[in-house]
Amino acid sequence: MTDAPQRSTAGPMKNSRTEVLVFALDGMRFALSYESVVELLPVDGERWQSLALMAEAGTLKGTGLPLMRLAARLGLARAGQARREPGRAGALLLVGQAGRVRGTVLLDAEPILESAEIVPLPANLSGAALPAVDMIAGMAVLAGGTRAILLHLPIGIAATRSKPAERLRALVVAPAGEACERQGIALRELGYDVSLADDPRAPALSGRRYDIVIVDLDAYGAALDRLFGSTRAAAPADRPRLLGIARRAGAVVPPGFDAVLVAGDMRGLVRVLMRGTRAA
Repeated sequence: MTDAPQRSTAGPMKNSRTEVLVFALDGMRFALSYESVVELLPVDGERWQSLALMAEAGTLKGTGLPLMRLAARLGLARAGQARREPGRAGALLLVGQAGRVRGTVLLDAEPILESAEIVPLPANLSGAALPAVDMIAGMAVLAGGTRAILLHLPIGIAATRSKPAERLRALVVAPAGEACERQGIALRELGYDVSLADDPRAPALSGRRYDIVIVDLDAYGAALDRLFGSTRAAAPADRPRLLGIARRAGAVVPPGFDAVLVAGDMRGLVRVLMRGTRAA
């Protein structure tokens, strides 16, 4: 995804054009600057409802990332009612900076990417009873003159968690080096307790219970059956989630593994961790 122009956050707001995500909630049109969106994942039906339930706890399950339902933050959705609501078509936004995911935002509607001119909030609206005034950054003037309320999402504090995120354990099995360290950093940023090992026997020898094990397939792919056979044969509920990493995209997913990612692919890692099921 291309980066959108930077938005000024200090002093009087100057007219500028930028890319925004536009959506409607409760009869009002809102916009979010696209510059802070690392990834946009469409969701609907039961998947949307399960995310709405996670948002009530404040954390995207399995990742450690804060999760905020924007409609609830704006006071346009009742707290604690997600279980009684029908699933709908919306989107999950991964938000952050420089490609790093810092939080997630659930939208109750499907957004549209548009170019807009950013202007200050009109004087006749500055004192109006608008939802979540602290989040309003101005107005987005769309093609044809249509206007949307521009919202600002503070990166890293997308939601207030009801309790600390569960500390999950991850093991990265890869030769020592920059790639291994980078994968460990990505997992730590998602809230995992991370162990690094350059010995492929580590899962069997450590005696620890890991929630996720990431294996460098370029280095150890030929030894999977010998080193991970018992782990892969265990019932899904009794074994860690197994992910492979490879230098090139398109690698075959070994039996018993959930997915294979390109080394350092933060977005792909988040998408995989969001899935609620393990490979059969």
